[in-house]
Amino acid sequence: MGKAYYALGITVFAPTFPFNYRAAVLRFSDPEKQLVIDIGAGNHRIDPQIVTIDLFDYAATDIVCDLSNLPFRDESVDAFISRSVLEHVPGLTQICKNLARATRENGLAAHLIPFMFPFHASPHDYQRLTHVGAATLFPGFELLEQRNATGPFTLLTLLLTEVLAVIFSLGNERLKAFLYLIFCLVFFPIKFLDFPFIGRRSMLGIAPSIFTVTRKTRNLEAV
Repeated sequence: MGKAYYALGITVFAPTFPFNYRAAVLRFSDPEKQLVIDIGAGNHRIDPQIVTIDLFDYAATDIVCDLSNLPFRDESVDAFISRSVLEHVPGLTQICKNLARATRENGLAAHLIPFMFPFHASPHDYQRLTHVGAATLFPGFELLEQRNATGPFTLLTLLLTEVLAVIFSLGNERLKAFLYLIFCLVFFPIKFLDFPFIGRRSMLGIAPSIFTVTRKTRNLEAV
C-alpha cells in the first residue's frame, strides 16, 4: 500500500492516537547537520536527510543490516531513533549497548516504545518497557524528555479491538486478523479523545506507548 498505509492505515484507522513522530524527533536533532539514524524504519522515510536502517531491503532503506552488527565506528552517530521497533528486538540489552557504543558523546537516543500494548509479532514480539525501564535503557545516558505518545482512549480502543477479535474468532488466527481490521474501522474514532491527555507525566503509568529521549553523557568504559 506504500504511503497510503501510513497516511490512512496508521494515522486514521489504526487504534492508536496519531503521535507526530517526525516532529518529536526534529525537536531534538537537525538531520541536515547531524548524522541521524532511523533503525527499523521499514518502508517509511520521515525525513530525506535521515538515514534509514532495516533488516529488509525496502525501497526506503539505505542500509540493510542486523542491529547486532551495526556498520558504524565508535562514537560516530549523532542520534539513533526508532518507532515501535525495540519491542521486536531479541537481546535488547546487548543491542542497546551496541547503539550506545556508536553514539557520540552528547548524542541522542529517541525511541517510541510500547508499554501497555497487546502482543503484536512483526515477525516477533519480545518485551514491553515501563517509563522507568525506557529511561534507563542505554548505559551512560541521561533522561532529557519523556512523554506518553498515546493515552487512555488509545488503551480503550486497543482493548476493545483486541478482545472482541479474540472472542469472536474462536481461536482461528486468520479470522482474528480479519475481525481485528473490522473492529479497527468501528472503534478508531475513540482514539482521538486522547488529544488532551498526550504528554502528561501522570499518564505514563498507563500509557500504551512512551516516547523517551536520552543523551549520552559518558563513554561505555566509564559506566
